[in-house]
Amino acid sequence: MEDKFNKNYAGLTEGEMGTILKEEMINLIAQGLSIRFLNQIEDEIAKSLGLDEFKIETIFKKEQDSDLAFIPGFALGTLAFKVGKYFTENFYLTYSAPLFEMEIGDLELEYKLSDDLTLNTQVGVFSPQDDEFELKFELQYEF
Repeated sequence: MEDKFNKNYAGLTEGEMGTILKEEMINLIAQGLSIRFLNQIEDEIAKSLGLDEFKIETIFKKEQDSDLAFIPGFALGTLAFKVGKYFTENFYLTYSAPLFEMEIGDLELEYKLSDDLTLNTQVGVFSPQDDEFELKFELQYEF
């Protein structure tokens, strides 16, 4: 399990391990419900807006007293969305952001240079308080 979630559980008590596993299970259940019920809605929204992709992601966190709590002891941490559109066969543009903080979103460009070579570029907010941005370039070669 450590490899799958890429977390270090060494040195945790049995109670801490139980809490972590409970959080992971709730996230997995929530993701499963999200996938099951939202996929059709997301597809319809994407279609009606002329997009190739429209996704909503739910992220839960442990919190005792929250207005958004509907699973005992856990609350909706954030909602995020992602929209994407192919402008040509080789050019795909996406934007993703937390739903209630759209000023800190990421813009990603994917350009397929050839059948086995793709350029990815991403611009995102690194530090919203300081107006610092992060720019990433990635060149992928498939063989």
